[in-house]
Amino acid sequence: MFRAPFLAGDGFSLRTNGRASVPLAATSGALQFGNTAISADGWCYGDRSLIVAPPGKLNFTGCAFHVFGLQPSGDGKPWMLALLDYTSVGKPVGQRIPMLLMAHGKEWILTSREYQITCEDLVRDAGTAVSRPRRMHLSARSRGYVLEGDYFCDRLVSTSDVFEHFPGLLRAAVSVFLERPIIFRMVGHFEGTLVKPDGSVERLRLAGGGDYFTVR
Repeated sequence: MFRAPFLAGDGFSLRTNGRASVPLAATSGALQFGNTAISADGWCYGDRSLIVAPPGKLNFTGCAFHVFGLQPSGDGKPWMLALLDYTSVGKPVGQRIPMLLMAHGKEWILTSREYQITCEDLVRDAGTAVSRPRRMHLSARSRGYVLEGDYFCDRLVSTSDVFEHFPGLLRAAVSVFLERPIIFRMVGHFEGTLVKPDGSVERLRLAGGGDYFTVR
């Protein structure tokens, strides 16, 4: 099985053998943590991104989250919501790369580059002296659907300072020429509503990981 590349609109990619799109697929297996195995039966989604840029041109800020869930009063089909949003802070300044995906079962609900995302409830991280959001507000309209909600950070999992593993003198030298990328990784949940074209409302509570990335 394969998922078609991201395309704005209905998310389908035309092939010689017809339409093919698999937003979500069943999966089974286990995750091994030391001596502990955890069942991983459920649903999965995967994609791949490649960013190529010369040294000194990797400066961007942005956020991302990827959440899943089943609704208690729903039809038993899983929901998936994924967002990835980059904005360059180097040259060219302000170039944005947005991507919003939403699927229900094996159907795309939203595949769009047109939405609004704001990072709110900022808190200063003691380790990096950089502010990070505890909430991301999302608003989107596409194909008769209206999505509104917030991704909440429940717990900060890790902070990746790209320069932290460099030796002291090398870190100081590199800092003269390059800004310092910092990535905050978190687990959290999304709460919101999806108004459908027929006027019915789906209340969503989905859980998953999120990232916030910036430069210093």
